[in-house]
Amino acid sequence: MLQGLKDWIAGPFAEKRGWPEGTILKEKPSGQEKGPGWYEPGQQLHHWAVEAGYTYTVCQTMTTYREPGLPIQTLYGTPMTDPQRQLEPVELFGRAEAAHLWGGTRALDILKHPVTCEFVKRNTPDWLNREARFWRQVVPPHVQAQTLELVRKYGWHTTGQGTDHVTKRDKEAAEYVRSCYAGAGVTW
Repeated sequence: MLQGLKDWIAGPFAEKRGWPEGTILKEKPSGQEKGPGWYEPGQQLHHWAVEAGYTYTVCQTMTTYREPGLPIQTLYGTPMTDPQRQLEPVELFGRAEAAHLWGGTRALDILKHPVTCEFVKRNTPDWLNREARFWRQVVPPHVQAQTLELVRKYGWHTTGQGTDHVTKRDKEAAEYVRSCYAGAGVTW
C-alpha cells in the first residue's frame, strides 16, 4: 500500500519527515541521532536525491546570529565576511545565491495555536518585523496595494487548529501579528 509513497506525495514542501528506526543512508543526516521525526523536509529530499543517485555541490555558506543559538539567516553561494550583521534583501539578492531566513514560519505559529515556548514568544516580534520589511522591499508596490486592500475589505482572521470558525483567540493572535507588521510600516 505504501509503495511509491515518495512519488505520490511529491514536492519540495511536502510534509514527509523522518525514516523508520534502523534506516541506513549513503550519507548520515546530521540529525539522525535525534530520532526518526527530527528531519526537515528539505534535508529528507536531499537524502532521497542522494539515494536515487543524484549528486550535489557543496557551496560556501555563512549563518549569522543575533546571539548564540539564535540564527538570523543562512546565506548560500557567496563568501560573506561579517557573521554578526543581518543583510537587507537588496544586499541578499546581490550577494547570495540563496538565503534561508530563520524564524519566519515559527513566528506565525501563534495563528495556529497558543505559543508556550519562551524562545519563540521573545523573538516573534523581530521575526515578523523583518518579514514585513522584506515584503515592503521585495514585493512590487501594486501587489502590496492589492493585498492590503483585500485585507481591509475581507479582514485577516485565520482559524486555529481544530476549529472551522474564527475564535476570540484567533482574532487576538491575528491582531498581535498585525501589530508586529505595523512596526515595519505594513498597516491595514
